[in-house]
Amino acid sequence: MKHGTTNGYGNFGCRCRPCKDAQAEYQRRRRLERASIEPPADAHGKPNTYTNWGCTCAPCVIASAEKRIAYEQRRIAAAREQAAS
Repeated sequence: MKHGTTNGYGNFGCRCRPCKDAQAEYQRRRRLERASIEPPADAHGKPNTYTNWGCTCAPCVIASAEKRIAYEQRRIAAAREQAAS
């Protein structure tokens, strides 16, 4: 396996710094590409569309906010559970 590639990160699960950097750069380029085109109509209202397509329509913003709130609630619940143990 060659390090510093998206192949190493995605197919081999390598999380060394060069592989993580390659994956981050790939995702950054993909986000820029997607930002220049309109997302498909059936993609609206999903947190993914807000994050990956940069869509700021009301349904996408609400979906993203709901996902963040749910994540925070799970994180707080896990911390409380661990503190009670």
